[in-house]
Amino acid sequence: MSSAPARWYVAQTKPKAERRVSQWLETKGVEAFIPKMEIKRKRRNRAVTLIEPVFPGYVFVRIEPRPNSWNKLKWTPGIKRILGYDGVPSPVPGEVIEGLREQTGAESFIQPNPKFNKGEKVRIVDGPLRGLMGVIEEARPGKERVRILMEILRMPTRVLARVYELEKVSDSEHSMSFGA
Repeated sequence: MSSAPARWYVAQTKPKAERRVSQWLETKGVEAFIPKMEIKRKRRNRAVTLIEPVFPGYVFVRIEPRPNSWNKLKWTPGIKRILGYDGVPSPVPGEVIEGLREQTGAESFIQPNPKFNKGEKVRIVDGPLRGLMGVIEEARPGKERVRILMEILRMPTRVLARVYELEKVSDSEHSMSFGA
């Protein structure tokens, strides 16, 4: 009797239990994968880099779809349920997992690389200038700061901003009286 090949599924975990669930599963011989991402946040007026799950509260697990495999998952501390439809776990396409693994690379986490190009319109989403919009005047690849041309008190003003404090905006959201 041949068994079905192992497939990937999604286990929902209790809050902030992804790492603990992954460790438990590995002791049971079950492959687990938690895609993580590097996130920059502001804490106490300084930037900090954190590594957090891309999908908080979820762990990808690779198992053979057999009853004893489901029991391994069902009785793992921290797992709430396996995602599926009508009580039947739904497999995740292998290409999705492969794509996530490619993005995580050797560092085991995805490094966001917000790229801004000269002339792009942006909004500041953090800091004392939050909510103001401008145009990227200078962006150097790999650098954490860009120079933005903004209109402050009806005067063109150049401002340096960290890339994680910015978001791109559409032309319809942004209007400035001077060009980039």
